[in-house]
Amino acid sequence: MDAEIPDIPEIPDDPASSEPHPSGSRLMVEEHIVYSPTFQVPAFYFTASDESGAPLSLNSIIRSPLFHFPIPLSSLDVQPHKVDLPGSDGSEDAAPVPLLTQGEHPTTGQICWYLHPCETSPAVKELLDHREEPPKGGWELEWLKAWFVVLGRVAYLRSG
Repeated sequence: MDAEIPDIPEIPDDPASSEPHPSGSRLMVEEHIVYSPTFQVPAFYFTASDESGAPLSLNSIIRSPLFHFPIPLSSLDVQPHKVDLPGSDGSEDAAPVPLLTQGEHPTTGQICWYLHPCETSPAVKELLDHREEPPKGGWELEWLKAWFVVLGRVAYLRSG
């Protein structure tokens, strides 16, 4: 996808990140949805670069309009090649939950960023458990629709 992303309110300065993406700059984003045989769910892979074609740093990606995190950026554990969410029980001893990771695309072999699929099934199940009536298009279609809802809570999925 090569689209200009509309202006979204800037995230306030946060010591957990640096190199903010210049507001109004054009981002080049290529997105893929790939099945994860390990977790048996879809996974969202992408590359992002600036106008010159240079890949964006992780700090630039998380501060760009590509993502909208439901928690303050300062609570993310940002490392050179991954971003973790705090542990689910909120204690300091809780294991972090992988959110954004860099790795090899399973079909192209290109180095990409991807939303880690380890918590996908529980998140989708939580949405589907609240349904009051059976799906009209089959559970597979409903599962995929729910997955897009979960993905859309974190990633900017609108076309430019």
